[in-house]
Amino acid sequence: MPKSRDIYAIKGGDYIGEIWVYCGKKEPHYNFLSVPLMVNRSVEFETFERGVDLEIVSLVDRAPRHVYKTSKKQFEHNEKSNN
Repeated sequence: MPKSRDIYAIKGGDYIGEIWVYCGKKEPHYNFLSVPLMVNRSVEFETFERGVDLEIVSLVDRAPRHVYKTSKKQFEHNEKSNN
């Protein structure tokens, strides 16, 4: 399960090459901001966990607080714009 401020590298699949900042969860999805694309990605819990197990998704680091706050604001802005 991702933790606040976690950053993941996507090493395979449809989103290969993307970097995701974890922005929270909304059942049954984990929510991320893909950088530098600045687009939201929502992934079902099981799919994300399978990606971690298969090493398609890899924890890279924890975002500094100021980076996380900016990422979270961008995620929320995207959510409002898409609805």
